[in-house]
Amino acid sequence: MLACSVSARYRSQVAIKPKLTTVFLVAAAAGMAFGVHERTSVALARSASRAHTILFDGRGRANATRSLQAAIDAASANRFGYRRGPTGSPQGVVRIRAGSYRILNVKLRSNVRLEISAGAVLKQAGGPTAHPARLFVLDGPAAAPLRNVSIVGVGISRLYGRHHKPTPATGWNIRRDFTLNLDPVSTHGSPWVRGIALLNVSGFLIQRVFIIQNNSRRSGRPPDSQTAAIGLNSDTFSPLGGPYYDPRNGAIRNVYAVGEPGGFGPDQIDSAHNVLIKRIYSRGGTALRLETQASRGRYGSRIDRLSASIIECRHGNRAVAFSPHAQDNAHVTVVG
Repeated sequence: MLACSVSARYRSQVAIKPKLTTVFLVAAAAGMAFGVHERTSVALARSASRAHTILFDGRGRANATRSLQAAIDAASANRFGYRRGPTGSPQGVVRIRAGSYRILNVKLRSNVRLEISAGAVLKQAGGPTAHPARLFVLDGPAAAPLRNVSIVGVGISRLYGRHHKPTPATGWNIRRDFTLNLDPVSTHGSPWVRGIALLNVSGFLIQRVFIIQNNSRRSGRPPDSQTAAIGLNSDTFSPLGGPYYDPRNGAIRNVYAVGEPGGFGPDQIDSAHNVLIKRIYSRGGTALRLETQASRGRYGSRIDRLSASIIECRHGNRAVAFSPHAQDNAHVTVVG
């Protein structure tokens, strides 16, 4: 593990190397159906009185986007499943059970907590030409940023879908993590698929995620995966010099990634304010890439008050990379 301590106001390029209402999404063996049912679940929510059950093909071939989007919309309208989200306000809960799901550009809504079983695996729908190709999008308009949202792994499982999770590196545990399979070769998806895209969002939590990408050249591309799994960017309507409509007041914790492509990795940050990054592991690539260059002078981006700790990269380029590209950033603290 690379141990590093960096606290900097940076401009130049640096590289450091080595009672409750719950919505259920349920995988079924075959068929695709959408139903809303009244039922009580003692295991997941003892006082749940109404829950939406979404049934669809759980073998990884059906597109579950519309069903999951409907569940998220319903949870946002009835936000009493989780008492205190990242902002301290209650959240409606969507729980995805173990199984295999294909989704594309699912939009989170304010005050929603997405609880994904540690036995669930999510893949991209839409095929290799889908654009933009993102599994989840956390974004809102300038006048109303997305607020108080969470995507977290729950439960314990040695499997993702029907496959066994790999043995993690020493000091890491992925049995509580849900899986984002972003390998474009095995899933027949886009090489530019992103698992979670965070833009104009305030108050967020991303926690317990196992990520699969592909750093080989089996498709003839160098490499097969060509983007970071989780991206934090400012929206294109952010003016140069601010205000910045970007991810802020949030946390990303416990992310474990394998097959990471060179130059990319599990987390890439173009713009963010007051964000905590903790416990990131990357096999290959770059575990944490801070690079304010996506706007290329067309709109504003800035990193300020970002704190990162326990960042590990093996068999890759580096644990942490700073690439401000002459843009003015502020305070970043990294402790290995």
